[in-house]
Parts: sequence; C-alpha cells; structure tokens
Amino acid sequence: KPARDRVLVSVRTSSFRGPKDLGAPVVMVGAGTGLAPMMGFLSDRAHAMEESDFSESGGEEIGECHLYFGCRNEDDRIYTDTVDKWVEQDVVRLHLAPSRAAH
Repeated sequence: KPARDRVLVSVRTSSFRGPKDLGAPVVMVGAGTGLAPMMGFLSDRAHAMEESDFSESGGEEIGECHLYFGCRNEDDRIYTDTVDKWVEQDVVRLHLAPSRAAH
C-alpha cells in the first residue's frame, strides 16, 4: 500500500524587481542566495535592452549592472552559458568570488 503524504504548497508573488529605468545603475550581490534570484531580473534586463534604443545608436544610456557572487571555483559556476552571453552583450558585468583555488 503506497504512502499518502500530503504537501502544503502556496504560490506567492515576488516583489523583487529591477529598476524600470535602464539608465539606473544596478549592483547585485549573491551573498548566500546564490545566482538563481538574479536570473529573472537579468533576463528582463536583456530583453529590455534588445527592445530599447540605447547609446550605440545615439539613444538612451544604459546604466552599468554589476553582479557579485561566489562559488567554489570556476568549474562550479551555474548558468555559465547564459551569464557569459549576457556579459558579452553588456547586460551585466560579472565579478566572481571563488572560495577555493582550482587544482
């Protein structure tokens, strides 16, 4: 006879939002939270930058966005391909803080 465990689940709306003004500078620090909470914000920022008329074409200025987060070493990074793509597109500047030297 299979066990019938019950799990209580609820969905909450998030109030974590980045500035609507792409010109506003942003500093994000994943101190204990890791990178996951920042991914939605960075995805929204990348999309907004694609849709906007920013400085390369003489339009609005894009504020700098810095992301600081830690992991054991470079090989331990998560979302590497996505974050590296955003770095190349100037969506974010990555500041990695590895806690252990690579062997």
